[in-house]
Amino acid sequence: MKKLLVLCSIILLFAVAFSGCTEFDTQTSTNGDKFIGAWQETATGNTGVYSRDGTYVFTYANCGECQYTGTWELVNGRLIIIYPDEGLSYTFDYYFENNDGTLYKRLVGEDHYDIWYRIA
Repeated sequence: MKKLLVLCSIILLFAVAFSGCTEFDTQTSTNGDKFIGAWQETATGNTGVYSRDGTYVFTYANCGECQYTGTWELVNGRLIIIYPDEGLSYTFDYYFENNDGTLYKRLVGEDHYDIWYRIA
């Protein structure tokens, strides 16, 4: 009987320990899914396309339609955008509104949020 109690306690301990990981992974995946698609920034007309595989293409309107490609990821509730050709990465705070159709993105350390609207 004592062995059964110990065995049940161990199983319960593992079940509780790993249930938190599943919740975190689901939350991260859900937040990442919100980014997937095409966006346009209101102030500049820049566009960005976030893909499910973690890649992106940004088109900057102010430099004759320059395009930059790279990767993106969510880490600790922040958006990380990586420009591999330039060896740069930027970290953003973000939140969504309007049924995830509006993205507010702020470079960490800055005061204002840029506003992006989903276009596809």
